[in-house]
Amino acid sequence: MKGQKDKVGEVIRIYTDGSGCRPDGKGSGFAWLRQDTGERKITRENGLTNNQAEYRAILAALEPLPKGATAEILTDSENTCFQLKGQRRTLDPKLAELNEKIRMLGKAKNLSVAFLWIPRRENLAGKLL
Repeated sequence: MKGQKDKVGEVIRIYTDGSGCRPDGKGSGFAWLRQDTGERKITRENGLTNNQAEYRAILAALEPLPKGATAEILTDSENTCFQLKGQRRTLDPKLAELNEKIRMLGKAKNLSVAFLWIPRRENLAGKLL
């Protein structure tokens, strides 16, 4: 995996985005794009709300990172960003569960992660969906 060659302390920038389903329950998915290596992943999964898709994109982006990595997650979801920063409460039980999974993954892998909000037009992952 390309990520295994990361230098300690190097900040890995990853763009993430999610898209909720249509009224028929289809069409949702999420994606991430790692800026330094060009690695990307697009996942189509029906039945997700927009916020669930945003969280799933972040979780999927963090999973391949090596232990001890430092990362910046760039998202155009203000809600998800501020919930993960602890600046907004996560009241929805499904989102709270995803929030906890992200925190536990970060802790288990000793990741240093900063969540940054960016405008939609700057989100490179949004162009993948």
